[in-house]
Amino acid sequence: MKLLKFFVLATICAMLALPAQSQNTNEQKYKLAESFEKSGDYKGALRLYAELAESNILNENYFNAAVRSAKALNEFTEIIPLIEKRLKTRENVGVRALYAEMLWRTGSSEQADGEWAKALAQAKKDQKSYSDIAETQIAVKQFAKAIQTFEKGREALGSTDLFADELSQLHIAVGNYDKAIYEALIVFDKTQNFQLVEGRLSALMVSNESKEHIRKELESRSSGEHLGYLRLLSWFLTMTKEFDRALEIIIKTDKAANSQGYEVYTFAENARRDNHLAAAEKAYSYLIDQGKKNPYSIHALFGFAQVMEKRFGTDTSANPKAYNNLIERYRSIIRDYPNTPQADECRYRIATIQAERLSDFDGAIAELKIISESRTTAPQNQANAVLYSAKIFTLRGDLTAANDTYKMAIKRFGRNIPAVQEQAQYGIAELRYFSGDADSAKTLFAALSSAKNTDVANKAIEKVIVLEQNKDYNRALSLLGRAALLDLQKKTDSLKATYLEIIRLAEDADLGEQCFLKIAALESSRRNYDSTLFYANDLMSKYPETIHGDEALITIGDTYNILNKKELAMKSYIDLLAKYPRSIYLGAAREKIRRLRGEIN
Repeated sequence: MKLLKFFVLATICAMLALPAQSQNTNEQKYKLAESFEKSGDYKGALRLYAELAESNILNENYFNAAVRSAKALNEFTEIIPLIEKRLKTRENVGVRALYAEMLWRTGSSEQADGEWAKALAQAKKDQKSYSDIAETQIAVKQFAKAIQTFEKGREALGSTDLFADELSQLHIAVGNYDKAIYEALIVFDKTQNFQLVEGRLSALMVSNESKEHIRKELESRSSGEHLGYLRLLSWFLTMTKEFDRALEIIIKTDKAANSQGYEVYTFAENARRDNHLAAAEKAYSYLIDQGKKNPYSIHALFGFAQVMEKRFGTDTSANPKAYNNLIERYRSIIRDYPNTPQADECRYRIATIQAERLSDFDGAIAELKIISESRTTAPQNQANAVLYSAKIFTLRGDLTAANDTYKMAIKRFGRNIPAVQEQAQYGIAELRYFSGDADSAKTLFAALSSAKNTDVANKAIEKVIVLEQNKDYNRALSLLGRAALLDLQKKTDSLKATYLEIIRLAEDADLGEQCFLKIAALESSRRNYDSTLFYANDLMSKYPETIHGDEALITIGDTYNILNKKELAMKSYIDLLAKYPRSIYLGAAREKIRRLRGEIN
């Protein structure tokens, strides 16, 4: 009797343990399927997920994972029976819509339409259901059907602004630009999300007609001085490069918002950075005309001067009088607003003009000294002034003074501003390079190259590579350092002669080949285009196997383009594509060819 009781008890315990064992097996199988999926073995994952879903049809994780794997494999037929089984077990709008999607993917479009209709009938007043249905339609690029789904959702739920963002994107996709604009502005009314709506409207600015429609809508909606729409309108006018009208709206916005010039100043700064200099100048002038009562007056004065300086660009032909007038404008800001950050900025700009435009090195260093010794100047700005002073000594050719100045920068600022120490050390290494001491320079550059990924470290690595690759050409390397100094000093005649001497000394080395291209670039900057072509072609002729042939060809093509010899330019670009299929210039060459053919502007 006791034995019988024990047997019955053992049997009951075993039966109770079965569900737990089964659950444990499922978990193990699910983890294995996940590992298959993560490794990209979707076939193995689908097999396991499908087994789990088949035996646990209402388990969301198993079912969704099986569908996900099937989609990854584009094996839609295999998943349909599983979806059908789930629908028989429990009706669900999302699953019904998924069923329609799978049917559509397998070519049963009429049946799919029927299932979508059933899903819509079941959706009733559930917002998520309409989203789920539309998502399956979008997945198979049935955008018109998705639009209808969202519109039915609006009607059923009694909301005219529901699904506006989704509808704006769908109308863009099908080319219904008027409706897309309408929906995008509904989104703006609801969210005031400028970035989102500007993105939507940008996508719609594909024709003059659509631009005009946007303009009318924004003009109409901003007429009541609605701040949001005023800002949106000014953005639109800026995008269409209607800067005068944009500035009018910006001024109106600034007054309506009582921003005291902030809106106008922001517009001016953006215009200056984007090189819309006339627009920037007008905006700065508006603020300047208001006098010191405007809190952005000093910023506008400095910005206006920057615009003037930017107009000169890289044009070295501007006469000294023009530069002196600009300097005087900066000095007037210093006089009116002393002991301000802008005053220091003005002094720095003056020093830059004096050194790089007027060759007034003493004047520039004197100006920088005021900044570096000012008690009201931020340490970083003081350090920048010292570093630039070292550069000016270099431009003047006084390498000893430059070296001493870099050391002073390290002593004064190196401990508290690590970046300054790094820049100064690079400057010292460069001075060794300029003076022809390649070995010492390489040692110093190598020490800097081990730093973290900074601009200085990257530049140091480049120098180390050049010096190491050409270590057998000591005299040529010394001259290369001298050439770098001459380039900095813009002594172009001496620079060309130095490159020619390097070619003579290292004609069988990569360094010599590179100098052909350096001379070509130099001659191009001087607009000596015949000479540019000569040196680029000479490289190709003397070194048919040169690794720099692609750069030579794009130089030749660009030069012919400047000379309006389009056929010759085209030939050079096509030769580049044919001879150098892995060149970094491939993209540029293709674009240039398309421009020459008139395919793009």
